[in-house]
Amino acid sequence: MPRLACPEEAHATLHVVQRARERRACFSRTRDRATYLEALRECAARAECAVHAYALMGNHVHLLFTAARTAGAARLMPAIAACYARHLATAYDHEDSVWEEAYDASPVQARRHLLACMRYIEENPVRAGLAALFEFLASEPAYAHLALIDALTASPKAAAVAHDAMNAYAAMLEPGLQFSVNGGPPTAVSVEATAGALFELCFVYVATERTRELPSSAEAAGDIALRPFLGVSVP
Repeated sequence: MPRLACPEEAHATLHVVQRARERRACFSRTRDRATYLEALRECAARAECAVHAYALMGNHVHLLFTAARTAGAARLMPAIAACYARHLATAYDHEDSVWEEAYDASPVQARRHLLACMRYIEENPVRAGLAALFEFLASEPAYAHLALIDALTASPKAAAVAHDAMNAYAAMLEPGLQFSVNGGPPTAVSVEATAGALFELCFVYVATERTRELPSSAEAAGDIALRPFLGVSVP
């Protein structure tokens, strides 16, 4: 598994992007991601690589790590690929290679660049998920209206389902806020404001018949979702 040109000295920090062939999905189920993360943990320990951040996207992965020895990525990436290939063969009888032959490895040197890279990697799944959601709603305006407008007025039971979904999303946010840049426990206001703001953004676009414009607000939605966790700027 060759890499794109990049120095791999000892104690160098690298941002590695490994892409699936032909932009195909590299993870089908939760257990695939869990298996990849277990392979990452075991292989990183053997290759003496300290992993600082990761993101498992639909058709690629981001890894940020520092290798204690030279050629850390050259040892780590093929080892992970081999472990994951064994999982795919066992679980799905999949024999073809999942990953592109070359992975992209970029050095990260200054501390500020390291923090910015960590921020970028951890933002990636949230921003990509919101962008995909907004693209779907924009492509299916009738469904968007049914789900966000009609369902709320259909019956008390339908409204209760929507309310429960909002509470479930807020509950998902709560543990992460304990580790936010603010350093304190989450407040009811911060949790409910984040969940409510995202719902209101979608609701207003759909209610005013601007559903097809939703993708243009994906960046703003990402800021709303991430701000309580990441703050305004990298220190």
